[in-house]
Amino acid sequence: IGPVKTTLLGLTITGGKGAIQNGGDLTLREVSVERNERADTTGGIQSNGPLTVDSSFLGFNRGNAGTGGAIHANAPVTIVNSTIAHNSSKEGAGAISANDQLTITSSAVVSNRSDSADDPGIVASKLTLRDSIFADNRNATGLFNCQSSTPTSLGGNVSDDATCGTGSTDRPNVDP
Repeated sequence: IGPVKTTLLGLTITGGKGAIQNGGDLTLREVSVERNERADTTGGIQSNGPLTVDSSFLGFNRGNAGTGGAIHANAPVTIVNSTIAHNSSKEGAGAISANDQLTITSSAVVSNRSDSADDPGIVASKLTLRDSIFADNRNATGLFNCQSSTPTSLGGNVSDDATCGTGSTDRPNVDP
């Protein structure tokens, strides 16, 4: 039997020591994951199975280890029509750390912080972006939105630096 497929709909998960530990196939729809903190991994969602975040808010979460403040994933992640904002990490990406495919569509990733001098708002091994906004994501040395060894822009992205898409219809180095 394969991993369990689960959808969480219309919930707020707040104030925990790590909000979600996913080992199956998880979809969040109209879910708010906020103000969670964990010492040894991400404060928001630790995902070892496929994760879809749809029409949701992930904000004000904190990870105190080498992971993302909102999401640390070892499986594919898809984010659609969502906001990832004001998350932080002591040693990893401020918002999202993805060791597999990360796809962000029609979303905003803004004002996330990494206390590290090396990590941006988003770190992904494979990153695909479309019609999204990336702004004010910072590490200890300044503005740094995205980092990926395999970035793909499908266009329409706006970023206040040049790290999250430089396709012909993207708008890098623009204040969104």
